[in-house]
Amino acid sequence: MDEARRLSSKLLPAGIAVQEDEPRAVATRLLPAEEPVIARAVAKRRMEYASGRTLARRALEGAGFEHAASFAILQDEQRAPLWPEGFTGSITHTVGRVAAAALSTSLFRGVGLDVEREAPLSEGVAKRVLTPEDEAMLARLRSADRAFAGKLVFSAKECAYKCQYALTQTYLGFDAMWVEVDLDASIFIAHFQREVGEFAEGATLEGRFARGEGLVMTAVAYA
Repeated sequence: MDEARRLSSKLLPAGIAVQEDEPRAVATRLLPAEEPVIARAVAKRRMEYASGRTLARRALEGAGFEHAASFAILQDEQRAPLWPEGFTGSITHTVGRVAAAALSTSLFRGVGLDVEREAPLSEGVAKRVLTPEDEAMLARLRSADRAFAGKLVFSAKECAYKCQYALTQTYLGFDAMWVEVDLDASIFIAHFQREVGEFAEGATLEGRFARGEGLVMTAVAYA
């Protein structure tokens, strides 16, 4: 993919390897141990899964993992990827885009990456995702920005949840955080609403976002 079209460019600090492409453009190869996980899935899901794993192995190689090409990226009971010892990462996909990040835990302890279509949240999804704090934050924005910012909050929560999961092994609902966004600076701050592992109530994760081609991507790294 042309560098100018990579939303992930400059979203994460140096030392974190990121791969991004269109799913159909990825020469996918599942390893034998990964096949049973996706054997009964429809073709679209198989393509997303396989392209995500392929890019994740490329990212692991870029992060310095010597056995990346032969490492099967399985998943735990929450369907979160299982990374090799000493490394962690994040995989994300939506229609038309797939991306993966990987890094040595000697540099950062957690990373989150999420990509979504820019379409506004439906009323039902908004009720499930947005906390009163999120809604108050959105109300302070210009009305023209609120639809995009609502979807950005959704992506930022997905991104932050992935990052914290590597450390807490705890599945969180959307009410566990609220998010404030700075659209001019292209940053977001996710605030924990309750204590989760080493994250106290009120702790924050700060990340960045990029948008283009009808997509929004969020990314966060935690040291």
